[in-house]
Amino acid sequence: MVMNLEPTLTSVNGTQLEYVDTGEGAPIIFVHGHLSDYRTWVELFDLFSDSFRCIAYTQRYFEPNLANADNIIMSVDEHIEDLCQFIETLDCEAVF
Repeated sequence: MVMNLEPTLTSVNGTQLEYVDTGEGAPIIFVHGHLSDYRTWVELFDLFSDSFRCIAYTQRYFEPNLANADNIIMSVDEHIEDLCQFIETLDCEAVF
């Protein structure tokens, strides 16, 4: 069964990132690969959300987070900084 989750926006390092968040317990943050978004992981939430807080976000420059699409200079360091700030923004002390 695929969950129907409403995405939320949060501000991270000068851009808006869309994410979904469900379940309770220790948080697991699902990070998508190239040419995808947070929806890649939603089907797995049923397996984990009874025991974990499941969070999946869409990285900067990926649909629908295209606010800065005209100035794309994608880097791993930028994605790492965004993920670190995202974790802090959601007030997660430890994540899987």
